[in-house]
Formats: sequence, C-alpha cells, structure tokens
Amino acid sequence: MAHLPNKTLYFIRHGETLYNRRWRHQHAQVPLSERGRAQAAALARRFAREGGDEAIDVILASDTKRTEETAVPIAAAARCPIRYTPVLQELHRASSVVDRSYFHPRSLYSVAMSVLKARDPRWSFEDAETPAQLMARAGRALSEILNRPEERIAVVSHRVMIMAMLDEMQASCDITIEKFLTDLLRSNLFANTAVTKVSWEDGDDITDRVTIHYHNDTRHLHA
Repeated sequence: MAHLPNKTLYFIRHGETLYNRRWRHQHAQVPLSERGRAQAAALARRFAREGGDEAIDVILASDTKRTEETAVPIAAAARCPIRYTPVLQELHRASSVVDRSYFHPRSLYSVAMSVLKARDPRWSFEDAETPAQLMARAGRALSEILNRPEERIAVVSHRVMIMAMLDEMQASCDITIEKFLTDLLRSNLFANTAVTKVSWEDGDDITDRVTIHYHNDTRHLHA
C-alpha cells in the first residue's frame, strides 16, 4: 500500500447473545439477548456522550444479525451511516458444529484437529475456515478499511476476527501451533461490546505507525 491517510479505528465486539451465554457456536441470524441490547444501548450512549475527539464518521459492520443490532444504536447516537460487509464476519466454523455447544464432542474434536494441523495451511476441518484463510481475510478487511475516505471508523465485528485484524496490524501473523493456541485464548478476553481504539499515523509501513490507545474497554457498561 503506497500511502495511508491518518485513521482512528474503534474495533467493537457485538453485544451478548443467548448463544454466547450458553457457549454455542453461532449462525449469522442469532440476535442479541436482552442483556446484549442493553449493552448496545450503553455503548451508543458512550459515543454520543464522548463525541468530539471520539466522534465516528462511519460504521463498518459484519453482515450478521448480532452485529447489525449492535451497530444500529451507535449509528443513531453518532449520526453516521453504517456499511455492512461479509469480510468482517466471524471465523467460519464447520457447518457440523454450528448450533452445537463448544463442549459437544464434535466441537472439541474440531478444535483438537485444528490445533494439530495448524502448521499445514492446506488442511481444514470439513468446510471450516483455516487460520491462514482467516488471517488473509483479516488483511483484506484492513486494506478495505484503510482505503476508505473517512478518518474515524468504528468496526463492529466478532472476537476472533478482531483478534486477527489486530494481529495483522502488528505484523505478527505467522501461523504456528503456539500462536494459534495463544490467540484462541486471547480472543476470549474480548468482552461483548468491548472497544479497542487504534490509530495510524500517515506513512507506508502499517506496523511502525500503529498506536493502541486502549484495549477491550468496557467503561460504558459500568457508567
């Protein structure tokens, strides 16, 4: 990429769903729970209250129900448009585990095999997305974001995808067993509606220009 204009990005995980609470793999049409809607409303009040230096020009959101229901209140409070894109979807898990518990034997088997095969970029569990494919998609997402004309962008997405984009930003995207395990564990630290604020200075090298102002911030849930 030849030139990057200054950007301020707010990476936001969607609000809680009943699938989150019940530890189930989600499909695209899972809505927010009552608690998740309250979280989204609190997040909207946060951005409406802050404004100024924390203002948002546009929201880019994954095209799932839970991210839509998170983004809409923010857009109303910040008075900005929303653009939906499939590139921001969550890690694509195997169809055979969707709707099932994380602790279902099939789910546990898929995780174990994914870890064992993490060094083989050609291997995938059934129709699931591989770590290498996820990181490539995260790179495409960042390219699309950084090439937009707006300077202050909220990105409403999912915990593993946000982790992948942050890894890409910090140029730490080698797919190894150790990294795969570490990042899966670290992605659990992204709370529902948590915000991570990142800025880029003008320049050609993304890695050298990144500043993470705060990470996994949920102050709006305690206001």
